[in-house]
Amino acid sequence: MKVTCIIPMKELSSSKTRLSNYLTSDERCELSLSMLKDVVTSVMLCKYIDYTIIVTPDAQLKELLAEFSGIDFIYDKGISQTLAVEYAISYASKHVAPDITVICVADIPLLQARNLDEIISIALKEESCVLAPSSDGGTNVIAQHLVKPLKLMYGPHSFEKHLATAKNQGIKIDVYRSSETLIDVDTIDDLRLLSKIGCHGYTSNILNKIADKILGKL
Repeated sequence: MKVTCIIPMKELSSSKTRLSNYLTSDERCELSLSMLKDVVTSVMLCKYIDYTIIVTPDAQLKELLAEFSGIDFIYDKGISQTLAVEYAISYASKHVAPDITVICVADIPLLQARNLDEIISIALKEESCVLAPSSDGGTNVIAQHLVKPLKLMYGPHSFEKHLATAKNQGIKIDVYRSSETLIDVDTIDDLRLLSKIGCHGYTSNILNKIADKILGKL
């Protein structure tokens, strides 16, 4: 059983624009890169995943992630998240022929390898597509069998859209909920919640640096 993980990632310079009133461009870049590194770390520790793709328009990411081995970078020229992931799935199908693809967003720094292990185990045992929703109605992780792939619909309220699409396609769905997979970071409230909960890894370093800004002390 081959399992490929796909991580879509925007250009660092255009990431987390909803935080532009609170953080400098450099701080937003560092935050985005740190969260991506934490996600990649968990992916690399997952016992099922044997191939990882980062799909991005940002050519500098390969160098910035040089500490991680075994990642394939493909470049999407800044197309939408849905199209970028579909492009990566097509690429993986041609070059790796995985049985299952796991799609992780790049801004869920609390994600742990055990979450991915559990998600993939459910997909294998139940022969289902597993969705891990975000707290704001998005979809943070998808594990799907490529024999019958889900039509992807990233964007606002994507979780409900994915549920409806799966029903129309006749695809069995299992929903995975965990505090580690619920929180993605887009707004200052997300950052404040993350700071309150606490995290480890790369993201904790940048959170410490911008703590006063998060709490409104600067």
